[in-house]
Amino acid sequence: MDGWGIRDEDYIVNDSGKLDMSKEIKDKFANIALGDNSNEALTVAKIRTPLNDLVVKAIVADSDAQIEQLYKDAIAQFELDGLSDLEKSVQAAIDARRK
Repeated sequence: MDGWGIRDEDYIVNDSGKLDMSKEIKDKFANIALGDNSNEALTVAKIRTPLNDLVVKAIVADSDAQIEQLYKDAIAQFELDGLSDLEKSVQAAIDARRK
């Protein structure tokens, strides 16, 4: 079982021969909507652009150490922006759908 409560048997091999999630699991756990003006939606908005910038900086980084530092700095900023609360909200939505 992974961290999201999805079991090994919830995975299937799709028509292309690739590992995928079953339709039932996709329908149950995908598309978790956040309220338009919710704190969670604002957190996503705050994180989106810096996350995209992080990917670009990591691609052109000179070393693994520089990538590691970029990652640590980004996570620290994302935490200040409310990442933990966003994760709790998403997990609560997943838990509610499991019932």
